Amino acid sequence: MHDLIDCCIGSRGSHYDVARVVHGVLRNSFKYDGNNRWFYVHPDTGQWTFDDNKQELETRIRIDVCRVFTERAYYWQNVSLDVQTDMSLKIDAQLRSVSLLNICLKLGKERFLKELMKECRSFFVVDE
Repeated sequence: MHDLIDCCIGSRGSHYDVARVVHGVLRNSFKYDGNNRWFYVHPDTGQWTFDDNKQELETRIRIDVCRVFTERAYYWQNVSLDVQTDMSLKIDAQLRSVSLLNICLKLGKERFLKELMKECRSFFVVDE
């Protein structure tokens, strides 16, 4: 998962790369049927449930996916704190951390989420 998250740094949070992370985090909880309908595993019943207006998916992206980006940003921040001698490595780790936190900010924006969910379709489509 870390490789997928770090890939987003280089692409500045492209929809495709972030969608790969979304799939990695939520792949067992959501599916897309190809007819513009999303389903999720209901936490109480364990049954697949229609996700009206993609509200559950948006919520899980804003919470669960943002959490993994934040945790990785903290990792890079800690790396920067551990580097004492090589200033270029220290700055590189700090920039990685800031980049991941910026992606978290993007995940809170409606426009970015709308485009992200379009990209996510191909990762979550069900072949039934």
